[in-house]
Amino acid sequence: MRLLALAALTLLPALPLNSFPIAQDCPGQMVGGKFVCTGADLDSVNISGNWQEEVPADSPEPDYGGSFDGGDSGYEDSGYGDSSTSTGAADSTDASSSNPLGSNLSVGLATGTASGTPSFPTTVTVTDLTRAQPNSARIHMEPDGWALLNSPTNFWIETGAPRVQTTLFNTPVTVEFVPTRVQWDYGDGTTTTTETLGASWSDLNQQPHTVTQTSHTYTTGGTYTVHATIHYRAVVHVNGTSINVSGTIQQTATTAPIATYRFSTVLTPNP
Repeated sequence: MRLLALAALTLLPALPLNSFPIAQDCPGQMVGGKFVCTGADLDSVNISGNWQEEVPADSPEPDYGGSFDGGDSGYEDSGYGDSSTSTGAADSTDASSSNPLGSNLSVGLATGTASGTPSFPTTVTVTDLTRAQPNSARIHMEPDGWALLNSPTNFWIETGAPRVQTTLFNTPVTVEFVPTRVQWDYGDGTTTTTETLGASWSDLNQQPHTVTQTSHTYTTGGTYTVHATIHYRAVVHVNGTSINVSGTIQQTATTAPIATYRFSTVLTPNP
């Protein structure tokens, strides 16, 4: 029989051993794996002391399923790894580590890289952009505020600043909104979709009252309100990387009521 001191390793499974106290004041012998006092008054025997474990002589060395810095695995009588030595103490806690087994021992635990800040996701959807919306857009028209019957009225959209600063997934980001198309409702039952925001006649180098991609001609007198729905795609700029947002964002702009007028030529005699 051989005796090994059991270290207080809370992370390792307990061995199926028989425990017994070593009596300090009791002479005796081992019988059937147990210590039996002989030649002493058992009522006055002092059995205080250290607990020991009995291990059969032919027991294999236990495999703790761990890994060691030096590349060896399993338990060795000489120490816990290549760079640590056994002190013979019941609890060999490394003062520089909270691991009571020392910094060189890993027992049955998955390893990985720890990080205090989670990485930014590679996929972002429009539902994630609850804090970021496009700046307000405005519809311009010419003639300004009124329309001439049977003559093109030109409309175009001025969007706000394309970039918005916000926080996404606890990270400061810049969201860029890029217009992709506009759905126009001219108020008289006519609708159309354009891939441009439009522009003024002067910016288009066109003559006034000429047709543009976003113009409309009213043929019936009345007062009309124009609605424009702008569709945007979004791009998130974060940590030097640009991420295209899945889905589109819509924004609506509306004009004030537009009065229409008829142009007539009247001949009058000279006074």
